[in-house]
Amino acid sequence: MSRQTTLSDVATQRTLTECADTTSDTDDTPTTERDLLDRGQAHAADVAAEHFPDLPVDTIEWDVSHRAKRQAGVTKDEPATDAITIALSWDAFEYHG
Repeated sequence: MSRQTTLSDVATQRTLTECADTTSDTDDTPTTERDLLDRGQAHAADVAAEHFPDLPVDTIEWDVSHRAKRQAGVTKDEPATDAITIALSWDAFEYHG
């Protein structure tokens, strides 16, 4: 029997900023697109491991959007190919952290 996970199940997850290692004296806030994508991938792997163990996180494509202004990111799912792409908004990250 599979368990369906709802949004409220993962609502208590930490944000990308909260996932940062706060034990270091250095500021590890992403300063490049690659840094942001690396942080997003690590966060997704943590969430998936706990709540979606069958999700093939390593097959997700990642991108940064400079067009999105009102959302933190978007997930695109292509059922015909099982391709998943997550695009994070650089503007939202710069504004909200």
